[in-house]
Amino acid sequence: MSRPVYIVDGASTPFLKARGGPFTPVDLKAGFADKIAPDWDIPEAHRDNLPERIGAAMPIETFPSFPFGTDFTQIEQQLLPAMQYLADHAARPAQLAALLARGLRGAQPDEAEFAALERMGLDAPHGVREHSYRALILGALRSTGQQGQESGDQGRRHLGRQGNGPDA
Repeated sequence: MSRPVYIVDGASTPFLKARGGPFTPVDLKAGFADKIAPDWDIPEAHRDNLPERIGAAMPIETFPSFPFGTDFTQIEQQLLPAMQYLADHAARPAQLAALLARGLRGAQPDEAEFAALERMGLDAPHGVREHSYRALILGALRSTGQQGQESGDQGRRHLGRQGNGPDA
């Protein structure tokens, strides 16, 4: 048995005009099943519930990275954005070279950076490969730390997070 297909002109349909945006098959089904009145309109107080407005009212940084807790230690949580940053830039040799340079220049690792390097087994590197890995991770740690301070993105969500783990 075939089902009817409805073609709707979104410009002249009051329900779609009230929605102010894309509609779903569920919307059409509700209208055709008389589950909503033909003259029903979204109340004025609820018309502005759009992702942009909700995101501005409740920025993602206000939520914990792991709302139900985690087994990651504080050091591992510090490494998460750095490792993601490294993975995101791994396909671009120029960016890897910039990370490597960032890790090689500058001051010695601070206490938090050294703890992260120690967790990765790179606190006392042997050979060119381990020295390169150390510099890349140090560069990524410094990049995500700086981004977190400047723009409040992913680096800040993980760095400095307190009270997420069972040992926090």
